[in-house]
Amino acid sequence: MKRPIVHRNSTETIVVYQNGKISHRVKLYNSFMDKAEIWFRKATLVGIGVIFVWGLVSISGALICKALADEFIVEVPTQDSSLPPILRRIAACEGVSQFDKNGNVTKGRINKHDIGKFQISETHWGATAKKLGYDIYTLEGNTAMAKWLLANYGSTKWYLSSKCWNQ
Repeated sequence: MKRPIVHRNSTETIVVYQNGKISHRVKLYNSFMDKAEIWFRKATLVGIGVIFVWGLVSISGALICKALADEFIVEVPTQDSSLPPILRRIAACEGVSQFDKNGNVTKGRINKHDIGKFQISETHWGATAKKLGYDIYTLEGNTAMAKWLLANYGSTKWYLSSKCWNQ
């Protein structure tokens, strides 16, 4: 067997046999920058893994909370025409009726997504209202959704007007 020819440079050693074929390369980490680059790559991979796991945990946690919340929904009878006193005060403090003088559904002055007499946020509660069969654009549906919110969350969903109705 013939002796190999060895070529060296600052970052790698190449072993070459006399027939011209490369046998193997050995990477040498002599410089600080090479070590820093390896550390940075490993840290980046770990960081990406942590972010991925955190995202999975967040999504699964949100889905579990939503599933649990859907299980504990309190049904509110819509046939009951009585209105709890707190809802009467809330409606008075919101200061609007279901429809304006032109017959259009009243929307919030500050937030155009707040609908009707009880200023139900369509952005936050529109999908839930539809799921429950309430049309917040009608007086009956708006009132039924307000009763549902009161039964499930108390008066906290009207906290912005609480200085008025909480007296």
